[in-house]
Amino acid sequence: MRDPQSDRTAPAQRRILEQDAILRLLVRATARDTGADFFRALVHNLAEVLGTFGAWITEYDPATRRLRALAFHMNGEFIEWEAAIDGTPCAVVIDGARLVHLPDRLLELYPNDPDLRKANAVSYMGVPLQDPSGTVVGHFAILDTRPMPEDPRIVAVLQLFAERAAAELLRLRAEREVREREERLAGLVGGAMDAIVELDDELRLTLANPAAERTFDRPAARLIGSSLRELLVPESAERVIALARDLA
Repeated sequence: MRDPQSDRTAPAQRRILEQDAILRLLVRATARDTGADFFRALVHNLAEVLGTFGAWITEYDPATRRLRALAFHMNGEFIEWEAAIDGTPCAVVIDGARLVHLPDRLLELYPNDPDLRKANAVSYMGVPLQDPSGTVVGHFAILDTRPMPEDPRIVAVLQLFAERAAAELLRLRAEREVREREERLAGLVGGAMDAIVELDDELRLTLANPAAERTFDRPAARLIGSSLRELLVPESAERVIALARDLA
C-alpha cells in the first residue's frame, strides 16, 4: 500500500533534486572563471540549463540611468548591448531593488521597448545586483519567447548567482579604481619637475621619474636596481638613508 505522505512529499523532493542539479551544473561551468569570462559562462550556461531565449548581466550607471551588458546571451549568441532603463522591465528591478517576474504578455506591458519587440519576448525575470549597503550596481535577468510560470527553483538560482555576480562586479570595480589611482599617480610622478625615486628595503631604486633620469644622467632602465650609495656622494647618501630610517 502506498504511503499518502510520500506522495505529498515526492514532488517537493524532486524540485529540490532538480534545483541541486541546476546549481551543480552552473557551479561547474563557472568555477574556474573570473571577470568577463565568469559573466559570459554564467549567462550562456544559465540560458542553456533553463532553456530560455536569453540571459544577461549588466552594470548600472545611475548618472545616466543606463545599463551596460557585462555579458548578454540572446538566441544562442553573445551580443554587445547598452540601453536606457526607462520604459523597460529592467527599470522596475533597478528602481525597486527587487526581483521582478513577468510570466506572460510582456509586450502588452512594455509595447515601446524595441529590444523586447525585436525578440518577440513573452516573459521576463530579473534580480538586482547590490553592494553590501544595498545600492543597486546592476542586474541579472532572463527572458523567454514562451510563458514563464512561477518556479521557486528559477528564483532561487537567479538570486544565488546574482550574489556571486555582484561580488565579482564589485571586485572588478575595486581593481579598476586601484588601476586608475595608480595611473593618476604615475602621471603626477612622471610630470613632476623634481626628481622622484622609490626605494626598496635595501635602498635600491624600484622607480625613477624622468626628472630623476635627468638628475642622475641615466635612463630609468639603468637606475632601477641601483643602490642609493652608487648615485650620491657618501655624505648625501648617509643623510638620505638616515631620513628613510626615520620615516620607516
